[in-house]
Amino acid sequence: MADELFLSVVVPVYKIPEDLLRACLASLAAQPGNDLEFIVIDDGSPDRCGTICDEVAATDERFSVLHTPNQGVAVARNTGIDHARGSHVLFVDGDDQLPEGTVACLRSRRTELGDITCCEAHFQTENGGHDIVLPPNLSQATPSEIALSVVRQDMGGGPVSGTQYTWGSIWGKVFDREFLDDDLRFPVGVRKAQDRVFMLEALAKEPRLAFLRHVTYVYVRNGSSICQAFNPQMAAIERQSVNALRGAILGCYSGHLRVELLNALPVFGCLAFIEVLTNETFSPQNPARLAERHANFLALCRSYSWAFQGAVGQTIQLVTYDLLRPCLERRLYNAAFAVAQAIFLRRQALESAKY
Repeated sequence: MADELFLSVVVPVYKIPEDLLRACLASLAAQPGNDLEFIVIDDGSPDRCGTICDEVAATDERFSVLHTPNQGVAVARNTGIDHARGSHVLFVDGDDQLPEGTVACLRSRRTELGDITCCEAHFQTENGGHDIVLPPNLSQATPSEIALSVVRQDMGGGPVSGTQYTWGSIWGKVFDREFLDDDLRFPVGVRKAQDRVFMLEALAKEPRLAFLRHVTYVYVRNGSSICQAFNPQMAAIERQSVNALRGAILGCYSGHLRVELLNALPVFGCLAFIEVLTNETFSPQNPARLAERHANFLALCRSYSWAFQGAVGQTIQLVTYDLLRPCLERRLYNAAFAVAQAIFLRRQALESAKY
């Protein structure tokens, strides 16, 4: 292996479906060159994930597998950063892939890479997929504008909007390792939105930004992902995410930009509220009876009232929230429950009709 490595690819692995994990590792192994390394962190996965990773590493010396106790994706990624020897770092989830030619493209454009290089990606589903492209006019984009988009979950105006590009995610982005070495790590203990907290803290350091209009990542929609499954703890998880973002804003920003970011936080809160409804309150797998769901819904509305009121006049491009918005902003929570119940029952009926 080359002494001077160009790229370290960090791959956290935990309970990934075997076919997706094998596809991920195969896409990495297919990248040519001895100036790269693949650091796979088996985060205490209780299945065959660790064994599969070891099998691949035995056939390709560019792979190293670290077996650790389960501590979560943030610790796994931080471990990867600590072991990285490349001048640049790329994060890949264990159920995603790198398309053919990714490393060759990055290598050929090496002099154009910044502290953070934002690349395009491909969103893959069971029924096909589509490319996630960068917005058209980014020549004047600043870290501050991107930070606002991170908090607003990529909704809003300005040069960084206009497409489905996700500024708050780390996939499809390449990081200069020296930039990461400046005490930049993922938030430990935060179970959701770790990427957004990380990106918010990274953008506070005024990084050199670069934009590469080339698909360098395949995001695979995994039905067994934590983002898709019923979770009775989703309300607590989302509350933790909101608090982590607020803490990053207060700890890393000051002046007018801090005020702008805090004013944008209600948008994130409203979307977090919908996530709780989707993955907990009205999930088809939720065993709670109607009266219990109703009581939980009212408590949830009261805890998110700051977001509903703060988001008045702000754009939230989500149909579910737009339908609930008149009731929520007027604190008509019983009426909002009836509307929400109708929305999710119809959604479940449409999903059932597909099968």
